[in-house]
Amino acid sequence: MFRVSYLLLLFFLVSGAASGHHNSHSDGDCAQADANCDDRTDYHDHYWLKLKRLFDLDMGEWGGEQLVSGSTVAAQDGRLFCIISYSVPRWQYNPARTLYDYQVQITGPQLAGQFVLQPQGQGGAGLPVKLTLKGVQGDATANVNFSNWTAFNTVQGLDEYEVCRKNELSILAEVTKADILQNARAGQYQSQFTVTAQSNNLTVSKSFLVTLQVKPSIMISGLNDVELNFDGVNNVQSMDQSYCVFNLGGEAFELMGESTHGQGVFALKNGNSFIEYGIETIPVNSGNNNWTDLVESTYVSGNNWAGAFSQDCQGSAGNMKFRINIPAQNMSSKPSGIYRDTVQLTVIPL
Repeated sequence: MFRVSYLLLLFFLVSGAASGHHNSHSDGDCAQADANCDDRTDYHDHYWLKLKRLFDLDMGEWGGEQLVSGSTVAAQDGRLFCIISYSVPRWQYNPARTLYDYQVQITGPQLAGQFVLQPQGQGGAGLPVKLTLKGVQGDATANVNFSNWTAFNTVQGLDEYEVCRKNELSILAEVTKADILQNARAGQYQSQFTVTAQSNNLTVSKSFLVTLQVKPSIMISGLNDVELNFDGVNNVQSMDQSYCVFNLGGEAFELMGESTHGQGVFALKNGNSFIEYGIETIPVNSGNNNWTDLVESTYVSGNNWAGAFSQDCQGSAGNMKFRINIPAQNMSSKPSGIYRDTVQLTVIPL
């Protein structure tokens, strides 16, 4: 008697099955130019980490405000940038997403522990800028408000907020007037920063440019009225009087004086009588040998005229001084009385 036993060998060759399920759960957003994605697959799930619609940030112009700020702009459809981390089961049709927490960080140029915008050709140091990641009210990110980037910050993923439009964020950039006055010169400042997110062994990052245009800022202050007396014999010269010329970044400047009663000359007036006089000026810290005569209605400048770094020359009487000179012969044969003139001083950056 023969006994026949059969051994059935079954061999399943799966070629492309995994990739087929991978494609069935692919995220169409990641094919877009404004999306940065990372993904991986294990036997059960397909994991995604997405960063979308992060564009450059233009802060516009600073023209003297206490605070200049700007936020990342929305796409044409009004949606802000988002970060979302989730997984879907590989073996289900139209599966629900499971949301995960992710860690996010911003990196970029720093100086003394602060983010800075860098000068573009005008020299000087970096301009401190504060970057804050803010959540959108009503979204999963509503409570996000991070401004400390020394380490990664955690953003919670909530299953009820499955899609990107419910996980939107914005980046707020702020620069203070005090920092501009202390650090900046007129011109453009910009730096490139990078947002990096990590979750489930996935990493995405996207760089964005922050730009600020600093307009010229100059001011003259601290001028006081001058009262003079003529003794009938001697030349008249006023006491030196200090005043302040502020120019952003301590840059050089020009100065022009315009006389109410003179034309091409400075002149005091009493009725129909005029007395010509002169005004000369000098930086406070340059000794007493480089006085410069002002020319009525004409801009003049000295070799070492530099603007103050702070408005109103805080902490000092001023960085410039002036005096009035009247030769005795200009006053001879003039009728007695009170002679007056008003001078308008105008400063412009060089």
